Amino acid sequence: MKRKNNIETINLKIDRVITNNNAIRFEWSSNIGFGQYDIHIKDDGTMIGLSETMDSNEDKDFLKKLFSLWMDQIMIKS
Repeated sequence: MKRKNNIETINLKIDRVITNNNAIRFEWSSNIGFGQYDIHIKDDGTMIGLSETMDSNEDKDFLKKLFSLWMDQIMIKS
């Protein structure tokens, strides 16, 4: 996928994470705009990502960056 913007230079921020039934929504903002990335989990465990064209087919670089930011926000308790 040819991108307009290099993923590594996007100043991406997760504004909010919402869970609802079998879905997770990431609301994000950046220096290139804002949007939502939805992940739906079907009954058979299959996951479908809806990225508003930030990812395409097997290119999941934007999702990888979102997950990396999300992991940085998670506090592990023992």
